[in-house]
Amino acid sequence: MVATRKKNCPASKESPRPDLNVRVTERILTALRQHIVPWQQSHHRLMDGTFESPCNYSSGRRYSGQNLMMLEGNTHDRPYYLTYKQAQALGGQVQKGAKGEFIVFWKFDRETDGVGDRSKRSAYCQYSVVFHVSCIDGIHFDLPERVALAVADHEREGLNRAEIAVAHYLQREQIAQLPGGLKATYQPLADNIHMPEKEAYTHPGGYFKTVFHELIHSTGAAHRLNRPGIVSNTGMRTTERGLYAGEELSAELGAALLAMHCGIDQQAGASTENSAAYIGYWIQYLQHEPTAFRNAMNQAQKAVSYVLGEAANEVEAGEC
Repeated sequence: MVATRKKNCPASKESPRPDLNVRVTERILTALRQHIVPWQQSHHRLMDGTFESPCNYSSGRRYSGQNLMMLEGNTHDRPYYLTYKQAQALGGQVQKGAKGEFIVFWKFDRETDGVGDRSKRSAYCQYSVVFHVSCIDGIHFDLPERVALAVADHEREGLNRAEIAVAHYLQREQIAQLPGGLKATYQPLADNIHMPEKEAYTHPGGYFKTVFHELIHSTGAAHRLNRPGIVSNTGMRTTERGLYAGEELSAELGAALLAMHCGIDQQAGASTENSAAYIGYWIQYLQHEPTAFRNAMNQAQKAVSYVLGEAANEVEAGEC
């Protein structure tokens, strides 16, 4: 809280073709209408203590950004996917009539501009279709083993990582966290965070997810990432309601990504956030703003990278 495009069609990094944005947004809306909130899905833990999230079985690469959220809207027990060609390469065959899920990514080509040795990069927004492993015959899938240790042990590790991440960020950015507030807020003018006491939360995971939400807001300050949703938004005027909603969505997504990074279950301390009113709010916003989800996801990823002190990953690139 704050006080179809064809493959290999070039586009600017800032403005991919609207039809692809519409498809992404519609995929998220489909999940929400089924009362599935992609950024609040619970995950099984693996033996290494990480969460099992949507992943490409062939490359081992975990999906991120908007691809992660689109695939999180599915209800498969084991979230592993392959492209048609990857399935064939492993000796398998996609079942006739199987429905795939589209994902998006960027690729870059370098080309000279004819002046000396200078080169420039052209960005290509592409899409691919992936199939869940249950839709593929002829392959014995060797999936990672799920955790056999006490969940409480991994939970403590996740909470410790969250404690450290929060402390490092607040110290680095010289942000004061003031305890005892009636509700959690980021105050842009004072550049501080007000948080209720931990005891106000039914689970410490719920407390840290709330802190993460406010940390994401704080990254939007003018001397940090300078997000319009923070520096130009009062949340009151009709013309600024879109800024407010977009900023809140970025904070929701960023908090979910930080929770996943630290190893905190998205359902820890969950209360009434999945209510019809909560879901209805996001449906109403997204169905009128086709580019809203992509923009919010990009802002969330930049904010998470800033909190963790990592280089921002502005685009999704690489293998499918």
